[in-house]
Amino acid sequence: MASGLVVASLLIAAAPVVAADAVDEVPPQPRSETAGIVLPVVATFLPVLIGGGLSYKYDGAANIAGFFAIGFGLGFGPSFGHFYAGEVERAGLRSLGRTAAGGLGAFLTFGGLYGILEGHADDPLVITIAVAGVGLLGVAIYLLVTDLLDARAAVRRHNEALDVAVVPTLLRDRAGDAVPGAALTLRF
Repeated sequence: MASGLVVASLLIAAAPVVAADAVDEVPPQPRSETAGIVLPVVATFLPVLIGGGLSYKYDGAANIAGFFAIGFGLGFGPSFGHFYAGEVERAGLRSLGRTAAGGLGAFLTFGGLYGILEGHADDPLVITIAVAGVGLLGVAIYLLVTDLLDARAAVRRHNEALDVAVVPTLLRDRAGDAVPGAALTLRF
């Protein structure tokens, strides 16, 4: 193990890198808090409005497209502020969680209500399915609201991280080849 660390240290030290020849280095830029707030609100409510119009007015393919637009708006729209702020993992996981909870919650809620309307209101399984669906819809709503309310803070976290950061970059070695490296950025 120790010999492997020595060999790795020697290889790293033996690869001279000239930092002055950085390849297309673009430092991260501060983001607008206003855009961080407006993007998720528009990305949430515009598809919902369009989808609602399509689902209400038309039949067939337009109706299905309307439901998909509503699902996209409610599932992924609230996370656009986090995507904008560079919190891609958080935005992606919360979008997938919200979409899964909302979709399964709607399915279970409507299934339970259908069972109740069909005369199975005394069946504990039907009631459990309906209650579980409502609970999952509650989780989806919670994730939606917290993403919308946290958009400004996500942009602030991004901008504060720009004060001092170590960022990955491509550098050129003495032979002129691009090699991975790191750069320290400071903001005054």
